[in-house]
Amino acid sequence: MSKLEPVLAPSLHSGIEGASTPIVSWTPRVRRRVTVALMLLAADLAGGAAALSLAATITTPDVRFGAVLVVAATLLYALLGLYKGIGPSPCERLRLRASAVLLLATFICTSRIAIGDYELVPFIAFSCVFLLVIGYYAEAVARIFLIRRDLWTAPAVFVGCTQAIRQLARFLTQHPEFGIKPVGGVYTLGEDSEPGGWPLPALSEIDLDKDASPVEILVFGSAEDAAALGLDWRRRLNATELVIAGPGGFGQLQTLWVNTRTLGGVIGIELRRDRRRNWNRIIKRLMDLTLAIPGCIIAAPIIALAAAAIRLADGGPSFYVQERVGENGSRIRVWKLRTMYRDAEERLDAQLAADPQARLQWQRYFKLADDPRILPGIGSFLRRTSLDELPQLWAVVRGKMSLVGPRPLPTYHVRSFDLEFQAIRSAVLPGLSGLWQVGARSDGDLEVQRAQDLFYILNWSIWLDLYVLMETPLAVLCERGAR
Repeated sequence: MSKLEPVLAPSLHSGIEGASTPIVSWTPRVRRRVTVALMLLAADLAGGAAALSLAATITTPDVRFGAVLVVAATLLYALLGLYKGIGPSPCERLRLRASAVLLLATFICTSRIAIGDYELVPFIAFSCVFLLVIGYYAEAVARIFLIRRDLWTAPAVFVGCTQAIRQLARFLTQHPEFGIKPVGGVYTLGEDSEPGGWPLPALSEIDLDKDASPVEILVFGSAEDAAALGLDWRRRLNATELVIAGPGGFGQLQTLWVNTRTLGGVIGIELRRDRRRNWNRIIKRLMDLTLAIPGCIIAAPIIALAAAAIRLADGGPSFYVQERVGENGSRIRVWKLRTMYRDAEERLDAQLAADPQARLQWQRYFKLADDPRILPGIGSFLRRTSLDELPQLWAVVRGKMSLVGPRPLPTYHVRSFDLEFQAIRSAVLPGLSGLWQVGARSDGDLEVQRAQDLFYILNWSIWLDLYVLMETPLAVLCERGAR
């Protein structure tokens, strides 16, 4: 790689020699971080009050211990870095939040049992469960508020010009929930730096005076890029975080739950393969049964009402059964509430034959924005809310599916992927929900679906499953990519 040659704005050239005062003011950075911390703290306190109130309706309350629990939880959140302003990813935030609540619940309940006070234990247990769930959604609301006001994300400069680093910059621009806002790039003066090759403006185009948002993060494409930039220039950018994104396939390696090892003068990265551990597979199955069995009971009257509405709307069968690809390439029968006309296939063929744009859209997404097959009214409602998927809870109980995993797809859809990915995808149980469902859904093409399914398989853990389950209601309520 050729040596990096950062381009400084003209105003940054003056006084570089011997300068002792940072070029960038700290004030905007501090203001943003304090605002983020206060908003998250307020959300957690409000969520804590709601959790205690809900627990009090079920068990005998104790206001004093409830207040201690909420305050202790917020202190632990702060110690774990959830209020920093440059925080962990959403899935990691859930893990840290759950770990803090579990630690508090264990400590308080154990201490009360040790002194023979059993009356308070149910209240603390229910309070902790509600504290985790309500607190998660309270944080989500606060995060949406902060994102819309451009406060959640920390300004970042990306250094390097590899395809991976450019792809990362684009990804973070499209996903502000990760808390990083690409604002500029420093690149080599090689062929990759030709106009149009880099998705961000060169640093010389960024105003870094005292009135602009300061750079908080430097993201490097490799350790070589970090060394090439130079210590003095890094100091003058005044970033508080340095991140080496690393080479290699973006999405081709595990990126969650990694640890570093010092191997002499080399940094080693240890990847945890949770999917290969039998104990984790047992926990996943127990979690599926624990949630799917009561889910079937709760869903039964909803399914019955929806089935009656379908019969009234179209007069045909209320359920639709399709054979799809399951684990290890097996064939499974997937049941859904019928949301399409009985002659859906004929309607689709006619639409694709008459409309070239629809044909291109189908080839890319296997979905249509204006689908002629969907029953008006009840069909559209069931698909938007994903209630048509509820009968698949029984497949989860039977072990043919899991609550979380890549969606079971028809054979024609699976064959659109390359053979290597088909083999990887079939190695896990298909899921009722998944990363694709809580993210892109119908708005994501085959490439997006492949990337998200692969990320899930490579990074699987119980925490990732919990994150997807927690995000699923938000995806349904917000109708993300629903068709």
